[in-house]
Amino acid sequence: MNLAADQTPIVYKARSNEMRHRDLAAGATLFRQGDPAVAVYVIERGQVALVRHTSEGRRVTLFTAGPGESFAEAALFSNVYLSPDWRIKSKRACLASFDPCN
Repeated sequence: MNLAADQTPIVYKARSNEMRHRDLAAGATLFRQGDPAVAVYVIERGQVALVRHTSEGRRVTLFTAGPGESFAEAALFSNVYLSPDWRIKSKRACLASFDPCN
């Protein structure tokens, strides 16, 4: 979902004062498939990649998200993250997150 400034969904605007901001380095893993689903994320700066690992141990990037995009919406309806791992792809990334259960 792309969150252009004038198209930001109302839920993000309403929760903006509750958002936690994180600055992460390249290669950091935000969460892995099956981890407890605790937050929805919005990318403020940088890129984050959805990564799956093959049976041979190779990493395959399935999708890359950038500024204004959200991910990990599974936290809205599941106790665990359903997608493969999310890793920081750019040199640095700044993310905002909020707990949808609070």
